[in-house]
Amino acid sequence: MTVENQEIIIKSNSILAKFLCKYAGYFDGELYQFSPNNGGLNLVKAKADFKAKFVIVSADFYKEKQLCFPLDNRKELNKLLKLQLSKQEIAVIQKQGDNQSQVNSWQFNSTISELFPEALIILPETLLIAQSCDNGDIVTVVNKKNQETFVTAFDGLVHSAKCFGLINNAKNFAMSAGIAVQKQVTLPYQDKANRLAANLSKLAINKTLAFVRKPEPKNIKVIALQLIAPSLAIISLYLILTSAYLFTKSTWLESELTQQSDEVTELLSLQSQLDDQFEYYQQLVLFWQDKQNTAGLWQIIAPTFKLSTIRTVQLKEKRFFIRGRTPNASELLETIAQNPNVAHTKFEAPVRKDRNQDSFYLSIQLKDTLFLHKEVEETTSE
Repeated sequence: MTVENQEIIIKSNSILAKFLCKYAGYFDGELYQFSPNNGGLNLVKAKADFKAKFVIVSADFYKEKQLCFPLDNRKELNKLLKLQLSKQEIAVIQKQGDNQSQVNSWQFNSTISELFPEALIILPETLLIAQSCDNGDIVTVVNKKNQETFVTAFDGLVHSAKCFGLINNAKNFAMSAGIAVQKQVTLPYQDKANRLAANLSKLAINKTLAFVRKPEPKNIKVIALQLIAPSLAIISLYLILTSAYLFTKSTWLESELTQQSDEVTELLSLQSQLDDQFEYYQQLVLFWQDKQNTAGLWQIIAPTFKLSTIRTVQLKEKRFFIRGRTPNASELLETIAQNPNVAHTKFEAPVRKDRNQDSFYLSIQLKDTLFLHKEVEETTSE
């Protein structure tokens, strides 16, 4: 077993140190304040007008117990604790598992709540000191009167006892608690402020919340009334402002809609006309897809008017069949064949002579691509 003093320095300019100096106090029969000292913290007697919101209480002013339950269901454990513990006792579940639950409980002296009616949180000092204890380490806490208290944490539970009677040293304390001593640390009074501050940062939030003081039922009504009135006022103001904003926004939108209604109506009308025109265009496209282009026939026949007399023209399967009379059928066929728009032409029946005229029956097949040539233009102009 080793025995050593352990000094922990908390920087006085840290957020935690500033909080403790402004709101926290330490009580061991008298109230002390946290105060900056050599870059760390120290405990000094509290000023007369100091109202502590956060109080750490010496082990002389509470009872501490260790409890073990053969279950690890938190909900069932909470029910059991409510049945076994008084309303004044505060329980903290330290460890759970393997069908076991380790619980510490603290009951403060009745004078504590009377001395600090405005305190929101009251913590036992042994809970904080035990946060830096490894399993089996013992801290000997020395108070201002040079009296000692032994503190340790073992198997998840906090154990503490005053130096009195048979428990007059760390070894005897360890035997009474049923633990094996690993290391002993002495915490002198002048270092207590720094150790409490350092260990406060290690304390789990859920354990800290267990010590938040609940207001009495009569005070709850007062607090509720104090909160309801401003809350209703804020909600009413919010509803009024929201309604005014929505009304203004609605009026502005209606005005904008009225100004743009004519333009919207015109756009809708144009859109309707465009839809009609597009539908008509699609119908024309479908119509012309099924029609044979006969414009090229005129470009072929026009030059032959000087050479023949056309009687009938028929279209059958993309070919034109022509009947007529001409002085020279061969010359007529050659003239037609030379036309650049003709893909193929031939006589469909023998040529017959009638009164110095040839009666002919021929067929013409046009090319896919047609164009108007100079000879046709001249013929047309004549």
